[in-house]
Amino acid sequence: NVVEKRGNWDVYLVFAHVNNPLKMIKKKISRCTSLKKAELAANTMRRLAAKDQRGTLKIDKNLFQSCNN
Repeated sequence: NVVEKRGNWDVYLVFAHVNNPLKMIKKKISRCTSLKKAELAANTMRRLAAKDQRGTLKIDKNLFQSCNN
């Protein structure tokens, strides 16, 4: 997630909470001066987070309580 704030671009990683998948956790990673640098940093952080096995947890699909109608 890349958001403009006061002339700079903030880069956030967004995760689903393990116990409540409808709750999102948003962590600020860095602040960049241009959109291109922010998108590059976001893409790099996303790829690094995907490789990290410590953060890989399974979410139970029954927690969504969805209706099939």
